[in-house]
Amino acid sequence: MFTLLLSLYALVLLAVAWYLYAHRRGPFLNFKQVPAGLQQALSSVSLGLLAVAILCVVAIIMTNQALGLIALSLGALIMGGLGLILPRFY
Repeated sequence: MFTLLLSLYALVLLAVAWYLYAHRRGPFLNFKQVPAGLQQALSSVSLGLLAVAILCVVAIIMTNQALGLIALSLGALIMGGLGLILPRFY
């Protein structure tokens, strides 16, 4: 069951990482033109989420729950960091 949920989490991470990376130059939320600092933040967060998704795949292959929990925690920390960064640009 944990493996199935972790694989779904990895797919969600990949989707969010793709969305953030694809919208770093175009319209994002209510920004028509994304500021340069936000572009850098979106690129960094998308690469971080990609790394966590790869960590999820490694945890699935190794069937290591501790590694999966680390991946879940890192993903939450990265998205929380994005949530703290976004209000600077409004």
